[in-house]
Amino acid sequence: MHQALQSQTINLTGKVINSQGAAISGASVSVADLGINETTDGNGNFTINYSSGTSLNEINANGLRSYFDGHALYIASNNEPVTVTIHDVLGRQYATILSSEILSGEFKIYPAAYIQTSSPNFYLISVEVGEQTYTHKFLNKAIAGAGKGLFFLRETETSDVPANVKSVQASFVMKVSHDDYRTKTYSLDCNDCPYMEITLEDKLPAAPDNLVATSPNSSSVELSWNDNSDNETGFR
Repeated sequence: MHQALQSQTINLTGKVINSQGAAISGASVSVADLGINETTDGNGNFTINYSSGTSLNEINANGLRSYFDGHALYIASNNEPVTVTIHDVLGRQYATILSSEILSGEFKIYPAAYIQTSSPNFYLISVEVGEQTYTHKFLNKAIAGAGKGLFFLRETETSDVPANVKSVQASFVMKVSHDDYRTKTYSLDCNDCPYMEITLEDKLPAAPDNLVATSPNSSSVELSWNDNSDNETGFR
């Protein structure tokens, strides 16, 4: 689970200048211990906002359905339809991550993985869980190991685990559906998870043969599938 033992909030603003007092734009300002990195604007100003300590269980307990920590978007859903879209600061839709997908559990998404430009820009994340709506603001920036995907996080009871697994603290379930026709490697985001379940789905009209997961390890898993006679209509 993504849980912090102590809550920590940082609200930091400032201005970067040179020895003559002139503003420096495009300068990198970071908090190394937290992996936070921001860039100064045209006037040399920067703002860093960070909050930790909100666990997924706390989100559920407090009635919240969505929380954004500046890097990852957390969603708690009880068999409800979930829609997640990204918009630019003018409100124009940029990308759809989920569209009325029925989910049950606690999930994590990296919104920056869906931004196709490396230029730092602000975007809005719109989250609908059942009848509740949330809006989060974020600055797109590269995050090591943060790829596209819906990551399902949950506490695991012993009864949920196969008998041959002796001790389990947490589990990681990755739900993926391929959208093109080749082997892919997916990054896994799980700390100290001795039990892993991988669910494979094919949502395209022409299903491939022998969709399997191969070469699993602690950081990635390869998905592969065979050619079939319908790939002209189902794949590009």
